[in-house]
Amino acid sequence: MTGIPIVAIGQKMAEEVVGREDQWNYYEIPNIIKNGENGFFSDNLDELRDYVTKLMTDDALAKKIGDAGRQTAIEMWDRKKIIKQWGEFLK
Repeated sequence: MTGIPIVAIGQKMAEEVVGREDQWNYYEIPNIIKNGENGFFSDNLDELRDYVTKLMTDDALAKKIGDAGRQTAIEMWDRKKIIKQWGEFLK
């Protein structure tokens, strides 16, 4: 929620790091990040480097992606929303 642009590895790369597919059945990055809109993710190391380079050299892009990522985080994990979910869970 800080507005820092997110660059994340994709599910395939995460599975390769751990060495087990079943540990990443809950990997949600592709469900949260819309590539190029509110962050970036890829299973390709060169693409990840390109995303980081673009964000570090283009302040306007970094702000746009960071602001959109922050908005996504607020929509998904806003304090009021989480309090409501906990209340429903505890019922």
